[in-house]
Amino acid sequence: MFAISMPGGLEWLMILFFIGYMWLVIATVVSIAKNPQLEMTHKLLWLLIVVIAPLLGVIVYYVFQKNVTTKT
Repeated sequence: MFAISMPGGLEWLMILFFIGYMWLVIATVVSIAKNPQLEMTHKLLWLLIVVIAPLLGVIVYYVFQKNVTTKT
């Protein structure tokens, strides 16, 4: 039989990191979808980038979004 045990310290850290990572990706997708400054084609392009390369896509999106919002 297999024994079920509670996760240790490193496992909890990995679980918390994964939850935070998923929250960041989901928050970015929602931010892209609700951004009124983006046209539909740009929204689809950003969503594609975030889905294909989530970590890089999130970082690049927030860097470009900050630059766009500070210019207006």
